[in-house]
Amino acid sequence: MGLDLYQTPAGKLDKFIFDALQPDSTFLRQAGQAIDTICEFLKTNCFADRPPPRIKVLKVVKGGSLGKGTSLKGGSDADLVVFLSCFKGYSDQETNRAGIIKEIERMLEKCQQQKHFEVFIEQSRWPNPRVLSFMMSSKTLNESIEFDVLPAYNALSSGAKPPSQVYEELIQSCSRGGEFSTCFTELQRDFVVDRRTKVKSLIRLVKYWYKQHVRPYKEYLEKGESLPPQYALELLSVYAWEQGSRDRAFNMAEGFRTVLELIRQYKHLCVYWTINYNFADEVMAGFLQHQLQKARPIILDPADPTGIVGEGSRWDLLAQEAERCCRQQCCMDLYGVPVQPWDVPPEQTLKGSRGFEIHTGAQEPQPEPACTSNQAMAIQQQSLCTILAASVVVSSPPPAMGLYQTPAEELDTFISNDLQPNRVFKTQISTAIHTIFRFLTQNCFRNSGSAMRVLKVVKAGSSGKGTALKDVSDVDLVVFVSSITDFWALKAERKKIIDEIQTRLEECRESLGTDLVLSIKKTKWENPRVLTFTLTSRTTDEHIDFDVLPAFDALGQLCRGYKPTPQVYISLIKSDPEGSEFSPCFTELQRNFIMALPTKLKSLIRLVKRWYKQYVLPHKKELGKGESLPPQYALELLSVYAWEQDSRDPAFNMAEGFRTVLELIRQYKHLCVYWTINYGFENETLRQYLESQLRKPRPIILDPADPTGIVGQGSRWDLAAQEAERCCDQRCCWKRNGSAVQPWHVPPQQPRIAAEGDFVLHSQTTDDEYPITENRMFAQDAEPESYCTLL
Repeated sequence: MGLDLYQTPAGKLDKFIFDALQPDSTFLRQAGQAIDTICEFLKTNCFADRPPPRIKVLKVVKGGSLGKGTSLKGGSDADLVVFLSCFKGYSDQETNRAGIIKEIERMLEKCQQQKHFEVFIEQSRWPNPRVLSFMMSSKTLNESIEFDVLPAYNALSSGAKPPSQVYEELIQSCSRGGEFSTCFTELQRDFVVDRRTKVKSLIRLVKYWYKQHVRPYKEYLEKGESLPPQYALELLSVYAWEQGSRDRAFNMAEGFRTVLELIRQYKHLCVYWTINYNFADEVMAGFLQHQLQKARPIILDPADPTGIVGEGSRWDLLAQEAERCCRQQCCMDLYGVPVQPWDVPPEQTLKGSRGFEIHTGAQEPQPEPACTSNQAMAIQQQSLCTILAASVVVSSPPPAMGLYQTPAEELDTFISNDLQPNRVFKTQISTAIHTIFRFLTQNCFRNSGSAMRVLKVVKAGSSGKGTALKDVSDVDLVVFVSSITDFWALKAERKKIIDEIQTRLEECRESLGTDLVLSIKKTKWENPRVLTFTLTSRTTDEHIDFDVLPAFDALGQLCRGYKPTPQVYISLIKSDPEGSEFSPCFTELQRNFIMALPTKLKSLIRLVKRWYKQYVLPHKKELGKGESLPPQYALELLSVYAWEQDSRDPAFNMAEGFRTVLELIRQYKHLCVYWTINYGFENETLRQYLESQLRKPRPIILDPADPTGIVGQGSRWDLAAQEAERCCDQRCCWKRNGSAVQPWHVPPQQPRIAAEGDFVLHSQTTDDEYPITENRMFAQDAEPESYCTLL
C-alpha cells in the first residue's frame, strides 16, 4: 500500500481506513460468492463416496476477517470450520484428524477442477495437523484469500447463549487453554460481527498496524516464542470502545490511541466478558476465578473461557512498538499535541449489568449471584467487560467510603467510582463549552465599535487537561484578542475585554438549554484579571467552574515539537510581571504539559486534587489576612515530578505514587523543581534570570510554561504539610497487612553531577553546591515530553 500509517495525521485516519484498508464492495461480493461455493461443495461432497457408516458434514461455518467483517484490502483471510458428525465430544477431535484433513484436501482439489479456482494448498509439517491452509485466487477475484480449514465438534446446538453444561464439559476435556476454541467459532465471529461499523474500522486499523509494524519483530523471537495474535488486539479494540466511548461516531485517533495505551500497560491487563459464560454456575465460577488469578496479561476469549488469548506471547515487543507509534503523526493533532486516549484504566472496578461488582484485593473470591430474567435480557443486549488488577472478588457493592477510609489497595477503585466525572455531565459540558466558544469567537466586540476581534479561544483547566473530578470540575477559557500586541497592552486593556466578555455571556444564557444554569461571579477587584462563572446541571447536580482570561497571543500557531524562542520569554521578563501575571498567555503549553501524560498519572493528579479539596481547603480558616494555601497547580506539578523521578511506569502503584506526593509536600522547605521543556539555559539572558529564580527561598516549583511563575510562592505550605503528615497515618497509606505504603525514592535535595556547559547553583539555605542539570525522562531516541530537576 502506498500510504504510510505513521505519516498519516490523526485527523485523517478515517480517510486512511477508507482509502487504504477497506476492501472494495466488488471484491467482498466476489469473495463471498467464492467462499459460499467452497462451503457448499465441502458440505455436499465430503465423505459422500465413502462406505457406510459415512461421516456427515453437519455445517460449515465461516470465520476469520471475512466472516467478521474486518478484512483488509490486499490481506483477507477466512476460517472454514467443518463440523462433523463423527465427533461426539471435544476429545474426539484428536482422533483420525489427519485422515479427515486429507479428505478435505481431496475435496478441495476436486472443487478446484470443477469450479476453476486456483487453489494452492500448504503442506503441513505436522504428522497430525489441526488445520489445512490454502490460498485461493481466480480469474474473477482481484485478490487472493488465505483460508484455514478446521474440523470441529459441534458443541453448540443453536446460536443462543450456551448452557453451562457445554462449558463444564469443555473444562473437563481441556488440557491446554483454547485447545478446542474452533468449536466456538460462531460465537467468536458473532462477538465482532455485531459491533458497530466504526468499531470494525478501528479493528481494521489496529490489524494493519500489527501487520505493518509489529510482525517485523518476528526476527527477534527465539525458538518456541510467538507474538500475541491479532485476535487479542481485536478484543482489546472492542474493550477500549465499550469502556471508553460507546459512541457510534467516536474519534478514530482517540480509539486507536486507547488500544495502544492498553498494549503499553499489558503487565496489568485482565479483560473478560460474560456474554456467553458467567459466575452463576458454581463450576464455572471456580474455573473463572482460577483463570483470572493467573499472571497478566489476561484477555479471556469471550467464547471460550479456557482460552487466554496471547498467553505466553512476547507482549513486550508489541508494547515497544506501541510506545513508538504514540510518537508518530497518527497520534498527534495538527498542533503537534498528543492525541489523548479514552479514560480506560488497566486497573478498574466496574459494576456489571447484573448488579454485582468485581473487586480487586486479597479477599477470597465468591460466586456471582444468579441474575433475574430481566437482567439476563440486558446481558443479551450488551456484553459486560471487566478489567482487574489482582485477585477477583465478586460481591455486593461496598458502602461508599471517604479517601481516608479507603485501603491503599483500593485507591484505583476509589478513583474510578468516586472521582471520574459522570459521562452525561461531560457530554452536557462539552456542548456548553462549544456554545460558549462560538459566542466568544463570533459575538465578542461585535457591537463595541472596536477593531478588536477574538483570534482563538483555548480550553484549559482540569477539563482541558483531562483531570476533571466528579461533581466539581473547572475549565479555563483563555481568549486571545487581536488588539493585544504585547504584555503591556494586555495589562492596559484587560478590564475592557472582561467587561465585553461578560456582556456576551449574559446573552448566551438561553442557548445553553433548560438543564444548564449559568451564574456569573461578581469581582471585588477594580482591574480584574479573570471573569469567573459556573455552569450547573439540574439533572446531575454536578457543576463546573469557568475562568475566562484575556491573553496576548505570545506563542502564535503551535505545531508539533513547538518550543518558544528565547525572545518570547525575554519579552515576558522585560514586561516586569507580578509573579505569574501573564501565565494565561502560555495556557496551551501548560495544558499540553499535562495532556501528554499517561492516563494513570492523570488519575494520580485527580486523587491528589480530591485530597486537596476535601482535606487541605478546610485549613483556610487558619489563614491570616492576605495569606493563601498553595494552589492545586503546584500539587499537579509535584505529582508529575514524583512520577518522572522514580516510576515512569504507565501502570504504577497508585498508593505509592500518592504517598510520594505527600512526602514531597512534607519536605516542602527543600523543594526546587523545574522543567526545561519550553525554556532553558542556552540563552544568556534567560540563564541569568533562571539562576536568580532558582536562588530564591524554597519551596520553588517553577511553572514549566512560564519561568516568571513560582507556583505557590509565599503560600502557607506548612498547612498543606500538616495535612500531608496526617494523611500518612490514614488507611489510604497503609496496606491490609498492617505495613505502611512506602514512597518512591524521590529525594527533596539531590546533588547532580554537572554536565559540560551546566552551571552550579549555590543555595541560599546551604553552603553545599547543587548542579543544575537536565533530567531526561525518555530514552535517547524518544521525543522528550518534559525535563525535571530537583535541587
